[in-house]
Amino acid sequence: MAETLDTSGPKPKAKFPPGIPYIIGNEAAERFNYYGLRAILTTFMVAQFYNHSGSTDPAVVQAAEATANAKTHDFVAMTYLLPMFGGMVADWFWGKYKTILWLSLVYAVGSIMVALSVDSEVMFTTSLMLIALGAGGIKPCVSANVGDQFDASNSELLPKAFDAFYASINAGSVLSILLIPYLKSAYGPTVAFGVPAIAMLVAVFFFWLGRDKYRRVPPPKTDTNKIVVLATAFFSLVASYLYFDKMLHKGIGPVLGAWLILVIILAFVFKNNGLRGPAIFVGINLYALTNGGFEAAKRNTEKKR
Repeated sequence: MAETLDTSGPKPKAKFPPGIPYIIGNEAAERFNYYGLRAILTTFMVAQFYNHSGSTDPAVVQAAEATANAKTHDFVAMTYLLPMFGGMVADWFWGKYKTILWLSLVYAVGSIMVALSVDSEVMFTTSLMLIALGAGGIKPCVSANVGDQFDASNSELLPKAFDAFYASINAGSVLSILLIPYLKSAYGPTVAFGVPAIAMLVAVFFFWLGRDKYRRVPPPKTDTNKIVVLATAFFSLVASYLYFDKMLHKGIGPVLGAWLILVIILAFVFKNNGLRGPAIFVGINLYALTNGGFEAAKRNTEKKR
């Protein structure tokens, strides 16, 4: 019996996608910016805005620290809330590349404004919200963009790519946490916030340099329902934030509670006007919890199309 010979030859050696170094460099610089800002944010606001006289009165010190901590908490909470919107924008409208690029520009503008507004509390906190929008908006896209660069020919290299990706996050974070407090004490807040702002500009530029090397996964065709979902979720959040945090100074907790109630109410309003359910921002999550998970919600949505 004749043996069958394997004439296929050796499998070609897998290669890293050419866009990976640009993504990793961008992430290292962006994380340097974010954690450098965080490292001095609370102490700066205490000294500059809420206890600028340097009072040692325990009541004044406690009030100043509480206010600064609340502002920092609001900033961080918004940064980790806004990825939901960034994910919707990337998956439904712009795709990951455009979402990362354009929101990184917003992020960079906010970082520059922070460095230039150390004498104005209003401008400073407004700048923080721009950073939250940028940092939160790109957060769900950057690691997913790493995965998009791979296919069957080099999928075995994906773990190594993520090892390098997360190593860059840690390297940028540790370096900034060590460096930025020193810069603040030695050269003042403008320099301390300015260096992370420069790092963010470098991050945007480095990401843009790789524009012709990325493998881009286009978003599906946008329909009216998705626009309504995004607008409902976003404007409900903005209205809740402006009223409860800015007007009543109640902090981020009441903002999120009011936002949730508004979205649910508007979801039912839009649903009763003929838009497909349960494909509504919060509605789909409620449906998934009570009807067998997200796969069941997805199947139900597809049936209505």
